[in-house]
Amino acid sequence: MYKNIFVLCVALFVSGCSTAPFKSPIERYENAVLKAQEKNSPLVVLSAYTGYPNSVGGVDLTVRTLATSKKNIKYIVFDVTGYNRVGDKVAGEVRRKYSRSVQITGPIAYGASDTYKWGALWYDSTLSCAHINSASVTFMDGSSKIYTSNFIQDLMLGPYKNTCGR
Repeated sequence: MYKNIFVLCVALFVSGCSTAPFKSPIERYENAVLKAQEKNSPLVVLSAYTGYPNSVGGVDLTVRTLATSKKNIKYIVFDVTGYNRVGDKVAGEVRRKYSRSVQITGPIAYGASDTYKWGALWYDSTLSCAHINSASVTFMDGSSKIYTSNFIQDLMLGPYKNTCGR
């Protein structure tokens, strides 16, 4: 009987009776780039996450980006807020601040993808995620633009969704 159920499940899966269309990582990546270019955004946030607390409670932040602007980027400054697992803001025990600013220094050319890590931004072992509040992008020609949380949310590559469980 279990064998019949297993065969039925496999047959349904193979036949495409799934309700959600499958998108490969390459398709998600290409869609994110097209969406960013349509919205005239200079970057896509491919992932953003906090690490586990170190031995003294310091929590790292890692952000991976992809440049989609034809103009070279000079700086990207992210304003981020830390949250615990129940969605409350967390102020670090050392700096006593909920939000922190982190900077990426370029030049960053079109199509460049890199991972950036900032060590021990917060000292609080209950911190479990970080929400990107805004991104300020300065280009090599001196122009700049600030992108809000909602705009950033729209440009994040799937499964990451800048919500911190809220």
